[in-house]
Amino acid sequence: MSAHRSGLLERLLDWLNRLPLARRLGAILEPKRSMLAELDQQITEFYHRSPARFVRAILLEYLGRCVFMLEIVLIVASLGYRISYPLAFTIGGLEAIVGNVLFLVPFELGAREGAYFLLFKLFDLDPQLGMYTSIVGRVRDFAWIAAGLLLIWTTTVAPAASAASKL
Repeated sequence: MSAHRSGLLERLLDWLNRLPLARRLGAILEPKRSMLAELDQQITEFYHRSPARFVRAILLEYLGRCVFMLEIVLIVASLGYRISYPLAFTIGGLEAIVGNVLFLVPFELGAREGAYFLLFKLFDLDPQLGMYTSIVGRVRDFAWIAAGLLLIWTTTVAPAASAASKL
């Protein structure tokens, strides 16, 4: 929270450029420095303009992640296995980090599956559970995308139909 008072993204980029193993990532992100500076400015302005709203936004993001981790517990339980919530939280958090590092991969194609496979194996769980978790998560993603597209379609078709009936 305190890092957002004065900006964080540009400092992270400077830090990446100083670390020997992260210099390549820093070099890839360097052309985006102006965009990162603008994002930094927007975040700090939002923080200073309305700190309470900023904190609520962060808390809602965290709550959403907590619910997502519960999803992992439920998916694994659907196959009759037990996984603790802290372990699911750890696996889900590490998978999110992998997804953020591999942000260049469109829709995380293969990256999410590989991350779950390796993380489940890392924690001495059946790696196929990781694949299953990833696939079920993808099905959920597509279901919500379909629901959103359906809502968009119904809200754009309805006004057009009522306007046509008035003619």
